[in-house]
Amino acid sequence: AAGEYTEVLKHEPGSPSQWSKFGLQISVNATVDAMVVAAPSETVSAVNEKGRVYYYKKIAGVWTLQQTIDCPGANQLNFGQRTAMTSDGLYLFISAPNHTGGLNGIVYAYQLVSGTWVLASQYTQGVVLDGFGSAMQFNGDQSLMAISAPNLKRVYIYGVSGSVLTLRKT
Repeated sequence: AAGEYTEVLKHEPGSPSQWSKFGLQISVNATVDAMVVAAPSETVSAVNEKGRVYYYKKIAGVWTLQQTIDCPGANQLNFGQRTAMTSDGLYLFISAPNHTGGLNGIVYAYQLVSGTWVLASQYTQGVVLDGFGSAMQFNGDQSLMAISAPNLKRVYIYGVSGSVLTLRKT
């Protein structure tokens, strides 16, 4: 009936963690029936708050888990704090703005290859404890992306071409 809601996805991890923050960040692409759901505080490989991102595809009307994406960096925390998927569903940007050992934040760019997200490149500003990637946003036509580094009170503007970001302005 009009106005009623139905459940479309229920995630039940094998070993649930009340602190995973599953769903803190979600990017949906209705054009290609794809969705990524971040759990930026999930424990991964015994590292608390390392984070993980889940990739779902809508198959025969059902959202089905296709891949879990773990942070490729050893020291980054809160992987998945922000996510952004391009409108064609071929590129995905995932941030890990927190750090240990004095490392700066980082944004990873992935490309969808044969149905699997593959790391294509990574971006950082190389400034210790900057929080780079705490927020990310495309402009309307996705030709530009703004990425914040709030600990420095800066926003970086990048030109976007596939998985390649080119710094335009700080």
